[in-house]
Amino acid sequence: MFFGIMISIVIIYTLVCIRKVYRNRKNLENMKGLISAMIISMMASVTLGVILGVIIRDLTFSTIISVSFGIVIAMAIGLPISFLTMLEGAGAGIMGGMMGAMLGDMLPTTNFILMVSFMVLIFILSVLVIFYLIDQELSSQSPQPKNSIPYSKIITTTLSLLILLFSTILESGDLDQIHLEQIERHMEGHHH
Repeated sequence: MFFGIMISIVIIYTLVCIRKVYRNRKNLENMKGLISAMIISMMASVTLGVILGVIIRDLTFSTIISVSFGIVIAMAIGLPISFLTMLEGAGAGIMGGMMGAMLGDMLPTTNFILMVSFMVLIFILSVLVIFYLIDQELSSQSPQPKNSIPYSKIITTTLSLLILLFSTILESGDLDQIHLEQIERHMEGHHH
């Protein structure tokens, strides 16, 4: 359940970010579009790579899946802006997918929850920075009165962080119980 929640968070935030960039692509034909493609494809692929590296424990398949995910994201974000943006995003997605899969595969099976949760947290923060960057670019191009608080962003971010926190706590409790049982079995083996 933990991994399903973490993967869902990555996919949902990625889709929302792709949608936001696509809707504003005409205003992002500068460095901010390029940065958006690079950051999102890198962070999404590295985060998915860590998760898949822990789940699959096969570096080949986790790398292929996470690198492919990074390339698809780069194409979805970058192509509507420019070919160069897509290329930069694809390079970042490939690098992120490889690094994430390696890290996930190397994590010990008894101590991966903190790293997966940390990567998802960094991913969420990265998406929020991209949203801020896009909003800043839009407001610089057509100034609008800023008298409203973005309640929807605050609520969805808070809910996502609460889901992340509670999933981490619940999964950590399950792992602690499994670890204690392993220690007890090990100690019983030494007494006989």
